[in-house]
This record gives sequence, C-alpha cells and structure tokens, in this order.
Amino acid sequence: DREAMTARLESLVAVRTRELEAAMRDLTEAQRAMSHQKRAASLGQLAAALAHEVANPLNFTAGGAAELARRVEALKVALEGLDARHPDDPDLGRARIALAGARKSLELVQGGNARIRSVVDSLRAYMRSGAAEPEAVDVMEAVRSTLRLMESKLAAQRVEVTVTGDDLPRVRGRTGELCQVFMNLMLNAAQAMPD
Repeated sequence: DREAMTARLESLVAVRTRELEAAMRDLTEAQRAMSHQKRAASLGQLAAALAHEVANPLNFTAGGAAELARRVEALKVALEGLDARHPDDPDLGRARIALAGARKSLELVQGGNARIRSVVDSLRAYMRSGAAEPEAVDVMEAVRSTLRLMESKLAAQRVEVTVTGDDLPRVRGRTGELCQVFMNLMLNAAQAMPD
C-alpha cells in the first residue's frame, strides 16, 4: 500500500511538474511578446517623432524652393528681354549659363524634397498601425508606400520589383499593420535572394 501511495504521489508530482513547465513556457513567451510589443511601440513613437521633425524643415525647404523657382522664372524673363535688346552682350551669355545652372540646382532641390516627402508620408502610413478601428485600405498604396521605405535596401541588393494590380478593391484593415506585413515579406524575400 505504501508503494502504491508513493507511485501515486510521484505520478501526481510528475503531472504538476509538466503543468508548471508548460505554464513557465507560456509565461516566458508572453514576456517575450510583451517585450517585442514595447519595442515596437517605442520604435513607432520614434518614427512618428522623426517624421514630424523631418516634415517641419521640409516645409521650409519646399517653400524656399517654390520662391526660388519664381525668382528663377523672373530672371529668365528678364534675360530674354535683355537678350532681345542686347543680343551680343557677353555678360548675357554668362548669365544664361548661370541661370541654366540655377535651374538644374533647383530641380535637384525639388526632387530631393519630393523624395523626402514621399519617405515621410510612407513612414506616417507605416506608423498608423495603432489605429483603433480598421478602415478601408488601398492595398496597392500600402505596397507602394512600403516599397518607398525599402527602396534603398532593395536597390543595394539589386532587387527589382514589379508592381501590378492597381485595380484591386479596398480591404478593411489597418494600413500600418498591412505595411508591416509587406515589409516583413519584402525583407524575407530580399534576404532569401542570391546575389
């Protein structure tokens, strides 16, 4: 009878030990998930702050570029008027060359501003994962937004992406979370590609 009781006690201890081990694994996994969520939330806050901080000076550069474009156009008109009255003036030739250089520089600034605006907009879309309620999401815009964020990484690995499906219907979801899924898929695909 004592052996049966000992066996029964050992069996009960083994069952409880397995239950405790399972509970410990579940707890460890929950802690890991919570830690990941905290890091993701912190990263989201950092990205949102970064997007805001970049957007402010971008507005100044965009405004400055717009004013510069107006002034370059005014110079062009003035040079055309002077050129009509003094076609052989060598100073006007140098002024036309300087104006062409200013136009090219302005195009670079405007192109850079457009690229920065695109990245900031993509970051904002990516960070909207905390939206409380799902909304109608343009899947292709989420893909394009993610591609803009991934552009340099994909280019560095010489990965070319072709996007099709512009006529896809909107789906109910969260834009930021959808962008995160697409980013994970793109990162995994890029890492899996050979040279």
